[in-house]
Amino acid sequence: MLAGRTASMWRYSEVLPDADPVTLGEGFTPLLPSRKTKNVWIKDEGLNPTGSFKARGLGMAVTMAKKYGLKKLAIPSAGNAASALAAYSARAGIEAYIFMPRMYPGRT
Repeated sequence: MLAGRTASMWRYSEVLPDADPVTLGEGFTPLLPSRKTKNVWIKDEGLNPTGSFKARGLGMAVTMAKKYGLKKLAIPSAGNAASALAAYSARAGIEAYIFMPRMYPGRT
């Protein structure tokens, strides 16, 4: 039954909340065999539109926020979650507020 459906996480709509998806084409990332360890597979989430696995969760969160009529969203983040919320909120026409720590790993 999945053949011919869009190659995204939304192809599983029967088990997802009933809402019009806010999507950038997330999901359906490849599962790659480890080059070092036999029988280990690695999901390449870097191919999501925001470059992170956070795209799936925040795509769904913004979808539901839009369904419930929210106009502003906020998130604390030091990186990936912030970029995902910003991207999906922009797609949905919802204001996004990002709160980042002054100091975070990689910044001195």
